[in-house]
Amino acid sequence: MASSNAYIIATAIDRAFVEPACVLLASIVANADVPEASLLVYGLGLTLRDRDRLAKSCGAMADKLSVIDLNFAADRLKKLRVTLTVPSVVAYARMLVPSILPHSASRLLYLDSDIVVIDSLRPLFETKLGGAIVGAVPDTIAPWVDLSFRSDVLKLSNPSFYFNSGVLLIDVEAWQNERLTEKAFAFNESLPPGTRLSFPDQDLLNAILADFWLPLDRRWNFFNQTDEESLNLQSYLSEATIVHFASGKKPWVSGSTHPGRQLYLDHRKLTPFAQVPLDSWVEQRLKQFLRSPVNTVKNLSLRLLRR
Repeated sequence: MASSNAYIIATAIDRAFVEPACVLLASIVANADVPEASLLVYGLGLTLRDRDRLAKSCGAMADKLSVIDLNFAADRLKKLRVTLTVPSVVAYARMLVPSILPHSASRLLYLDSDIVVIDSLRPLFETKLGGAIVGAVPDTIAPWVDLSFRSDVLKLSNPSFYFNSGVLLIDVEAWQNERLTEKAFAFNESLPPGTRLSFPDQDLLNAILADFWLPLDRRWNFFNQTDEESLNLQSYLSEATIVHFASGKKPWVSGSTHPGRQLYLDHRKLTPFAQVPLDSWVEQRLKQFLRSPVNTVKNLSLRLLRR
């Protein structure tokens, strides 16, 4: 477990995201320049082989890794919504982790597992939050986003002031003092029956942190802001520190056309997956279905109806 007064980097996965989590860890060890940081992986259903692969991906920082079973929170998590964009309840772990860390932990950096770190994280950890509890990168407004939903349901006074939850710099003590984990679960339970959240964990966090987050520079969570945005590998190399593969073009799928894919593949070579063939698109969809069959069918149907 993480020691007191330490930098902490955490992510959460189920078995479907073991490979990208290994790549994330390898990229942190190679590039993040925070060898003193504790690495926490919260897992659901992970096998001994999965844990071994995660440890081997940490190389010189293997002694800094703790893999923590999410079974302790399973009853609480299983009540939460899953969707096509959030097909597993492990996504909600980011709402839990700050509440169970030592009160003296100075900073928690929560990262989605579909991320590669390509430069030092030290400047991010040293960022002054100026009284905010969380630092995050703003998310642009997609054409299909219903701003009235954000104002009416999420109760955001400014529905355009909304962040992406893939990278969260968290003041642990302030989070705990404000009891934000409890507030997030309470807000979820207060929603009217049948309420559909586009990005459930992200929507909930924006709702409870509306007045408590600080916008960070895009380099700390670099992803395609719109479908029309034209990015190439050089864009990532020159503008990003944290590359977030937030779109549907996941780089671990065979034939992926994601412009930053080579960054993923380069760091994959540092993991036990180096010689493992990439999944096909069909294999990825099958894994998604097996994780959440009802929601996969339901959400695919809704996407077809939108067309």
